[in-house]
Amino acid sequence: MLNEEKSMEYWKNHSAKLGERAVGFGDKDMNQQDAIYKIVKEFIFRYVDFWLDTLDYGCGIGRHTPNFTGKYLSIDMTENMIYMANKRNPGRHYIWNNSPYINDENIDFTWIEQFFTATVLQHCDDDLVKCILKSVYNRKGKGFIFALYENSAGFKKPHVIGRNPNEYVKFIDEVGFDIQDVKIITHLSKGESHSLIKVRV
Repeated sequence: MLNEEKSMEYWKNHSAKLGERAVGFGDKDMNQQDAIYKIVKEFIFRYVDFWLDTLDYGCGIGRHTPNFTGKYLSIDMTENMIYMANKRNPGRHYIWNNSPYINDENIDFTWIEQFFTATVLQHCDDDLVKCILKSVYNRKGKGFIFALYENSAGFKKPHVIGRNPNEYVKFIDEVGFDIQDVKIITHLSKGESHSLIKVRV
């Protein structure tokens, strides 16, 4: 699991070394990665409200961008990822946010109906996850849906933690959100449990 400093360093170096392959399964070529992501996206977008106006947090190379049909804004803390996302999805809106926290005061949160992130928070330690969520709370404390897709396999590795989905719900509660509804849907991806955690606040 990565803290703030290590997270920024890891993804900067990882993307410089692997390019598009950095986000996903770095040991696989892009065709193999795309085959895996096809299955993942079929699961995610069976349950995610893709028509809502969405902020895509930690977009990486923009793999999920084409699936959203509402107003869409995507941010990432790695400049190289934003460059690749723009190249893959011309005409969509990406912002480089040079921090794990959402600290760009120019980002308007009033229109956001959904905060989406996929396999991002699983790389962060508990304190960093809570700080990220708190930065969202400070900008918009209610009136939207969290849609978090993360590893839930129950293990700890150097760069990934498979948390119980209810831990994310607890973090959302702890940073101040008033939770209205929770739905958790789980499936297997590459033999590991992954969960979509939908929390209405």
